[in-house]
Amino acid sequence: MGRNRLARWLAAALLLLPTARLVESAPNDPEAADCSFRHPQLPGLCRVTVAVARHSTPQHACDSVLRCINATVCGEAQSYCPNPGVAKNWKLASATAAQPRADCAFSNGGYNGWCRLSVPLPSGAAPRQACEAVVPCLNGASCEGFVNYCQADIVSGWKVAEAKPAAVQAAPKH
Repeated sequence: MGRNRLARWLAAALLLLPTARLVESAPNDPEAADCSFRHPQLPGLCRVTVAVARHSTPQHACDSVLRCINATVCGEAQSYCPNPGVAKNWKLASATAAQPRADCAFSNGGYNGWCRLSVPLPSGAAPRQACEAVVPCLNGASCEGFVNYCQADIVSGWKVAEAKPAAVQAAPKH
């Protein structure tokens, strides 16, 4: 009788084992973080979406980007936030689990090249729709919280040249 109970217990334990392994290996950690940085000499925020290492947090991922953009030597710094000759005193404004974003490229006859911005991607919207929603803001309409990083003195003629889902940047290498 004791052997049968042990055998049933072992069989039940073996059935539960694969489930336990699946639950244990399923990461609850966010895969990416939305980081916002503020600079006292620049308007608005610099927003970056970066990968979050396994068993880490958005706060840690954003802190590593902050150390990079404020460092005197960090090869990836310019890929995160532009630093046009200003002091390296960026501050972290927010660090949250990443929300979907669209990478937009805008063109204008009075601007050399494309201006690139990453914008929030509303649920159910295509990247092109999210980018098109920014065009009036670039063309001079008043948009709450929007800062024109493209060329603030050009307030007409902007159009979407390219729209795609935003890619997640790698966190800085240490």
